[in-house]
Amino acid sequence: MNIKKIIIRAAICISVLLLIFIGILKYRDYMSYKNVIHKEASTIIKLSVDKTAKSIVFNALKNPSYYYDNNTKNKDSIKVKDSLKTGFSLPSNIFIYTLKSKPSTTWFSVIKIKDSSDFSQYLSKKYALKPISKNNNYTLYSNNKNTLTVAYNTEKSILIFNPSQANVDDVLLEIFTNKNTLIPNTETLDKLKKQDAHVSIVSPNKIINLMVKNGNLDIHGQLQLSNQFEIPKPLKSVNYSKNNSLQAYLNLMYKGNLGTVTIDTTTIHLDSINYNLNGYYSLFVDGKTQQEDTIVTYDYNDDFEKVPIKTLVNKDVPNINLQLDANASKLFQYLNNSIIVNQKTVNSKIFPLYQLHADTTNQDVLISTQKQANFSKLNTTAKHVFSLQVDFNQVKNQQLFTFFNFNLEQLNTLNITANQEDQNTLSIKGKLSSKNKKINLLMQLKN
Repeated sequence: MNIKKIIIRAAICISVLLLIFIGILKYRDYMSYKNVIHKEASTIIKLSVDKTAKSIVFNALKNPSYYYDNNTKNKDSIKVKDSLKTGFSLPSNIFIYTLKSKPSTTWFSVIKIKDSSDFSQYLSKKYALKPISKNNNYTLYSNNKNTLTVAYNTEKSILIFNPSQANVDDVLLEIFTNKNTLIPNTETLDKLKKQDAHVSIVSPNKIINLMVKNGNLDIHGQLQLSNQFEIPKPLKSVNYSKNNSLQAYLNLMYKGNLGTVTIDTTTIHLDSINYNLNGYYSLFVDGKTQQEDTIVTYDYNDDFEKVPIKTLVNKDVPNINLQLDANASKLFQYLNNSIIVNQKTVNSKIFPLYQLHADTTNQDVLISTQKQANFSKLNTTAKHVFSLQVDFNQVKNQQLFTFFNFNLEQLNTLNITANQEDQNTLSIKGKLSSKNKKINLLMQLKN
């Protein structure tokens, strides 16, 4: 047999295998949409598992030494435990969604089951969920606070994140009996299938796509504004410092009714605040500032009674500065009358994390973690309706927000902008960049 025939046969075999592989992926993609999304789904997050895995595999083939080194490091540093079978099959796409008839904080996700016995053990051992009820259609597991529940039978499982603890029994029954799920060729399903990103967020008024690349995460999408929103003209911003770790501005007015919110015993009439705002907002974080904090310890007096001892200590907090273009005197008067602000200090019940100080100029209300903050005057040089810039090098160097400083050394910058396409449409673009431009960003964050 000559070399030419060998090459032809090898090419034919590779082509057949490639076609089979593509067919399997397309079938998995088709099946992932079947009877998993409720008909009333409002906001849907689509996680493309196969697409993400494929991008990681191709990246590993191009950079084998990086993946080998990290795999060896993990094996050396982590003691391998007995593998725990999950009992579910990972689909081509995972969908997480809210429903029109339920609170917007309640999220659902459906995954197919391949072994219900393994799945029940996985819930108990991995996530410490406990069985709370069982009926003809499903078994229900939950955490201690009933904010996270999982219902499953021999075919599928439904994960529900439900912090408001809304009644979702009707939804569970409909999904398990394949009633009121999205059918093919509906507008929502067609819209989901057209999204070709690793993560897509789809709702009636927005489509946002996130694509993980080598060294970057690209963000793009569109947001439809209701007639209650108005973009003020001209667009305004401030002159930011290059040393800021975070800086953002927004040009947007809301003309609808906002109602009230109650925090502790303080009722805030949001319309009274919104009425005095001009639609220009600016925020920046730059370094640290010191604040006094009260540390409470306990000791016993001469009568052996337990008494509290309060000690004032200085602590470093991020230097956060918020600037609101407004009818400043009237807005500040309302904030004081509502006990939102007292003696130029924001009520700690409203923002307990740091102590915020409030002040005014002729045109602005200023809120800062500093007592004497330095603000810049708003100007008309803004290029965007919205802009957000984060410099992770500054965040790390200034040791800010230590409660989420995971893998910050891998990240470089985050830039997101929104621009007006027409009267009611904003186009969104953004990029999260890392220092290593060759390696898939997800794998960098994982390691």
